[in-house]
Amino acid sequence: VLFRSHVLVVDDEPAVLELVGTMLNRKGFQTTTCGTAADAIANVKRNPGVYDILLTDLSMPGKSGIDLLHEITDADDLIVKIVMTGFATVDTAVDCLREGAYDFIQKPVRLGELSALVGRALEYRTLRLENSRYQSHIEELVRERSAQLVTTLEDVRRAHTFTLEALVAMLDARENQTGKRSEEHTSELQSPYVI
Repeated sequence: VLFRSHVLVVDDEPAVLELVGTMLNRKGFQTTTCGTAADAIANVKRNPGVYDILLTDLSMPGKSGIDLLHEITDADDLIVKIVMTGFATVDTAVDCLREGAYDFIQKPVRLGELSALVGRALEYRTLRLENSRYQSHIEELVRERSAQLVTTLEDVRRAHTFTLEALVAMLDARENQTGKRSEEHTSELQSPYVI
């Protein structure tokens, strides 16, 4: 499974991009690297659903890593976002978590720590994908059941209407029959020959 997993690495330092990309490739991950947040966003928009994990630096010129976290969700809400930084503070951690970051890794990045973190992030992504598929399946079942219910209710309505019409017709027929009998009885009473 790991060799198919695709990590998008974003950092404005070429040496960091090369090091992290090499580390991940050695562990069997496919990597794509971007030097800016804008490039990463454009890449994800061109290739929705391709990337499993986003690994981004926080401090970059132009759009920051937090901006990237925010905007990447619009392009692919299932990508798992990891922040790598050498300047972690409580405020930046809270901001990143608000923007949907899964976890953090401190620079300088170590291979064992990076590999374990990416492995956990992939398990998390798998669970999210399964949950998304399950939710879609449930929504489809609800749509099917709702359509069946509408059809059943329409059948019941038609049967009810048919039954009412049959009862009305039967009452009309009975009324007509009763009316004829009353007329016969009345005419018998009016006949001069009735004793």
